[in-house]
Amino acid sequence: MKGRSTQQPAPSFWVAVKTWLHVVRSPAFVGLFLAALIVLLAWPRLTGPSWTALKSPFDLRESEGNTVQWEQIHQFNALRATLQSDAGWLIEGGRYSTDHYRGLLPIYAAAIFAYWLDSSYKGLVLINLLGWWVAIWALYYLARLLDTDNIPALLAAILLAVSPLMIGHMWRNEVHVAHSASLVPCFLAALLLLTDKRLVHAWRVVGFASVLYVASLTYQYQWIIVPCLLAIVVVDQRRWILSLSILIAAIMFIGMTIMTYQTMGLAGLSVSAHLNDPLTVVNSRLARIMAGDAIGLGKSFLELATLLLKAYHPFIVLISMIGLIFANTRLRILVFTGTVLGLATSYFHPYSWIAMNGYPFLYISAGLALVRGPRWLADVVAGIGSRRWPQSAARIASGSRVLARLSTVMLLLLAMWSTNGDLFGDYGFAQEWWGYTHFVS
Repeated sequence: MKGRSTQQPAPSFWVAVKTWLHVVRSPAFVGLFLAALIVLLAWPRLTGPSWTALKSPFDLRESEGNTVQWEQIHQFNALRATLQSDAGWLIEGGRYSTDHYRGLLPIYAAAIFAYWLDSSYKGLVLINLLGWWVAIWALYYLARLLDTDNIPALLAAILLAVSPLMIGHMWRNEVHVAHSASLVPCFLAALLLLTDKRLVHAWRVVGFASVLYVASLTYQYQWIIVPCLLAIVVVDQRRWILSLSILIAAIMFIGMTIMTYQTMGLAGLSVSAHLNDPLTVVNSRLARIMAGDAIGLGKSFLELATLLLKAYHPFIVLISMIGLIFANTRLRILVFTGTVLGLATSYFHPYSWIAMNGYPFLYISAGLALVRGPRWLADVVAGIGSRRWPQSAARIASGSRVLARLSTVMLLLLAMWSTNGDLFGDYGFAQEWWGYTHFVS
């Protein structure tokens, strides 16, 4: 009787595990879980100090009784112009720039929310929260599309939810969170077009061009999507046709952008080049190199490797590299390409969030490591124990599986804490992440 009573909790434990696995396999429950996680992460930063407040406490302003950062006025003017019938005051002196253009869609959506809620602050907050949620939910589907199991896909989404890329710009009362979040849904749409063999190539080209166009109106991630797509089609049997489709789509996107600029100009809304426009920044950097700054070139790459490492956090980079052991070929290519692009783009524009331009793929690889790593170690331990004590093989295997799951949970909590210590009074990482802000002179 005593032996039976000591074993009674075991079935309850496995029932709980099976219930959780059932929830993880339900996309609707995953979406609700991730939405709740966002609220838990956002509320302390909305009501308390944001990372921006830690970086530049003297640059803070007040908006509708809420603390914002001084830069919010830059995109707030574009939002206010969207709500008015006459935007002439905004474009006088070239005030409407590429910095506004690449946020056209999120600013327009924020203006709609601001009109409904009668609050520009709430409108901007809501569009950032919505973009944040769409990004992490889309990452779950992107991980599944890259042949990742449900649980590693969910953990990858959680890692993105707690990442500095989503949290670092809360709440400057602009759309930078929505900017950063836009890469995942755009790349997911592009990958779905790439993998759908039923599509006629003409429609695939139109789809690619549309994705690049939307990406250009939410941020500048079209310059990340194109090389990543080209990198993974190398291992596809239809590599030449798909590569040609991507290149034609890129040319079509450039034509669509030129037509949009011309149309806006005819309407009296001419787009001027901002100082942080990618082409402007690249030209500035290349001009310095051509002027003889070759020594600085070598030093910069060493600095950028450190920048990338500390932008994600060394622990996140470590588990992401471990995850490559368990990743398929396509994900490995994307991690490599995304990392190279992060280093290359941050050379021209050395900011932490620029160094993280390959973030979806690194977080998916990290999610794999959190699950597959402990599971692999548990199998090794179970194999060794079963050979030494064959009479207890079943018990050893069961115990090792429990330890593997507990290890996954502990590693996940450690990864979450590594970039969210500010919730517990440790602002070291937040200050260091913002400390890697440089300006191209």
